[in-house]
Amino acid sequence: MKPPGSIGYIIVAYRNSTEDLARLCRKLLSSASAVGLASTTYIVVNDESQICAEPGVTVISGHGNVGFAGGIKMAVDIATEDYLIFLNPDCDVNTEQVEAFICESTTRAGITVPVIETSAGDFDYQTYENWTFTPGRMISAYLCQHHLLRDRSSDLLPRYAKISGAFVGMPLQLARELKSPFDPEFFLYAEDRDLTRRVRKRGIDIHFVKSVRIRHAGGVSGTSVSELVSIAKSDGSIRVASRRFGRFGVALYIFDELIFDSIRVVIGKKVPWSSRRIAAARWKRSGLRNPGSLTAPILRDLTYTSSDARGATESVNR
Repeated sequence: MKPPGSIGYIIVAYRNSTEDLARLCRKLLSSASAVGLASTTYIVVNDESQICAEPGVTVISGHGNVGFAGGIKMAVDIATEDYLIFLNPDCDVNTEQVEAFICESTTRAGITVPVIETSAGDFDYQTYENWTFTPGRMISAYLCQHHLLRDRSSDLLPRYAKISGAFVGMPLQLARELKSPFDPEFFLYAEDRDLTRRVRKRGIDIHFVKSVRIRHAGGVSGTSVSELVSIAKSDGSIRVASRRFGRFGVALYIFDELIFDSIRVVIGKKVPWSSRRIAAARWKRSGLRNPGSLTAPILRDLTYTSSDARGATESVNR
């Protein structure tokens, strides 16, 4: 693979601190400069925040909340750099690690992901879990936790693991060939599982660079009980099952979710029942076929027409 002459960083922001974003951009631009490459950071603003463009930073705003995948696509469509790195705005990057990632990833064909760590510095194995149904998720979770870092037989990501959308790199041309590269039908969540499936179907390598570690604090939505976020998560998982197994997959996933959620209740865990029902009902009304992409207005309407969802916030973040 020919080394690139420029790097494009793409970030989708939603209610993130402007100071934190500016600090992150400076680190990213500095990292590319340190290895002799020109770079641009694209910030796609999915809320009403006023973010001023600085040298090397392009701000895309005024479009409302188009979701994570849709925001990524907006930046990819205008990017001109040879190589792109997609990262979440809450990544606490170390410039030396970003420099190492650039050097490792830009010399490889295909897609490259680093080791993602939690804010405490622990290996975040959950971000690699690759699954369609709950039993598969349990198996993938065990393998990712206990074997992913220990496997030295290859630098390729094992099939039980997926691309982590928190930080991933690939050539611009490949990103455009792969629906830029996350499919906008996924509003948020599960788009990286879908990307992994499509990539492997095309025989594209996914490189796992264990020598590079990127710390990811985790988005607000990851721990939020927002109805909107929960609906989007459930819809994303149903969509993955649909793409793999059609209408049978949709029915099986809805049944799977009901059974295992019931078990969670028995053992004392909280389950977002109303959002599960809303997502499932949307697919049932369409005859277990694709009911179309979720959008912020659709999510808002679904929430406000549910008696169980009154008072839910309008916060939809990654």
